[in-house]
Amino acid sequence: QPSTFRYHFSGDESFHLLDGDLDIAVDGGETVTLAPGDIASFPKGATSTWTLRAPLRKFFVISG
Repeated sequence: QPSTFRYHFSGDESFHLLDGDLDIAVDGGETVTLAPGDIASFPKGATSTWTLRAPLRKFFVISG
């Protein structure tokens, strides 16, 4: 559901967005806007703020 929350990447994380519309603002970095079909990767240890505008569904892999 639409919401805003903080998220800490506990490992290297890559995902393919299947459904949804969101922004991920990485502390000290850029804001990434994602829509269905987009692929994104974030490093272990990054902290971010997620702003969801539509229900989210993703396929993800966490490593490290």
